[in-house]
Amino acid sequence: MLRESTRVCVLAEVPPDRRREAKVASGAGKGTGMEVMFDRVAGLDVGKETVTVCLRTPGPKGRRHAETRTFKTTTGSLHMMRDWLVEVGVSIAAMESTSTYWKPAFYCLEEVMEVWLLNAAHMKAVPGR
Repeated sequence: MLRESTRVCVLAEVPPDRRREAKVASGAGKGTGMEVMFDRVAGLDVGKETVTVCLRTPGPKGRRHAETRTFKTTTGSLHMMRDWLVEVGVSIAAMESTSTYWKPAFYCLEEVMEVWLLNAAHMKAVPGR
C-alpha cells in the first residue's frame, strides 16, 4: 500500500539570519544558503533490469560523501541492496516512479526505512534540486 504523504525536497533554505552560521558549519565560503536536513539518504534510479543507488553520507571536514552501486532487480539482489543501505544507516530512500519497475524496490525497502516515491516532473521544478 502506498503512503499518501508527498515529500519532495531533502534540502531547505536557510533563513537569512542563519546563513553565515550554516556556511561556517558546512565549510562553504560561497554557498547557496542551503542546509542538509537528512544525513544519510539514498536516491534510486530504477530500471527494468537494474537499480542504481547513489548513497550520500557525511564525509570528512563537513563535506558529503557519495557512493554509487548497481544491483540487479532479482529478489536476492534487492535484499543485498536493502542490507547495504541498512548497514550504512540510511533513513530515507527516494525513487522516481518509472512504469511499474519501482514496485519491487519500494516494497523491499519500505519495511526498514522511509521510502519516497517521487514524480520526475515535480522534481525538475524544485529549486536547487
